[in-house]
Amino acid sequence: MTKTMAVTKGRSLEEILKIIRKHNISIVGENRIKEACEKFPELTGVEKHFIGHLQTNKAAMAVNLCDVIETIDSEKLAKAVNKAAEKLGKTQRIYIQVNISRENQKGGILEEHVQPLIETVSSLPSLKLEGLMTIAEDTSDQLAITTQFNRMKKLQKKYHLKELSMGMSQDYQLAIKCGATIVRLGRMLFD
Repeated sequence: MTKTMAVTKGRSLEEILKIIRKHNISIVGENRIKEACEKFPELTGVEKHFIGHLQTNKAAMAVNLCDVIETIDSEKLAKAVNKAAEKLGKTQRIYIQVNISRENQKGGILEEHVQPLIETVSSLPSLKLEGLMTIAEDTSDQLAITTQFNRMKKLQKKYHLKELSMGMSQDYQLAIKCGATIVRLGRMLFD
């Protein structure tokens, strides 16, 4: 069964708590460390994911606040997160972000770089790789989106990973059909 993540970017604590109760949400995701610092300590009983671009100098804050960091996209970032987790005596759960649409403006690594990053991550003792994350192309071409999501599902299977975080308010139904284990909904839940 696919889990729903409530994306909390720009939402007040009151709005978030209301949505968690209304929809029985068990996962929240935040795009910005500053907002995560303000909200996450106040949210109990939910899993907290970081889903935005993470700078290495903010790795310690993310490790301290988050159950899962979904946007690992470089060896440098993986090592920074590992170092921060080591200092806290924590095993940090992570996903690798893949730029499946190959768009310059999107974060993540290209498909062909997934294996080398997995090899690096597996050598870092304070990281636990659980899944992959992606953002599909922003297009009305459902075939293009489906193709991208299917490629992500193949990567998930190839590397025997438990989680596949893909699909947002505009394309979550396609993501579910293609095997997403987590969909990230913001606008759809809150508006």
